[in-house]
This record gives sequence, structure tokens and C-alpha cells, in this order.
Amino acid sequence: MKKIWKFIKEFALVKVYYSPETTYKAIYILDIYFLGIRIYRQRDDK
Repeated sequence: MKKIWKFIKEFALVKVYYSPETTYKAIYILDIYFLGIRIYRQRDDK
């Protein structure tokens, strides 16, 4: 589980680094964050 969160954090950082505007940065972070929550919940359900 920790590996997945580490990957999500790194992926979010890369997206933030390459996105030119702060608005997009916030959207990307939230996007990745909610994606992570969805993955976590799906794994919990099984």
C-alpha cells in the first residue's frame, strides 16, 4: 500500500512540476489525490 501512495505522490509532483499555471497544479493534485482514494477504497472492498 505504501508503494502505491509513494507512486501517487511522485506522479503528482511530476505533474505539478510540468504544469505551467498554479490553477492546473491544484487541479492535478486533487485529481491524483482522489484517484488514490478511489484505488484505496477498491482494494478495501475486495
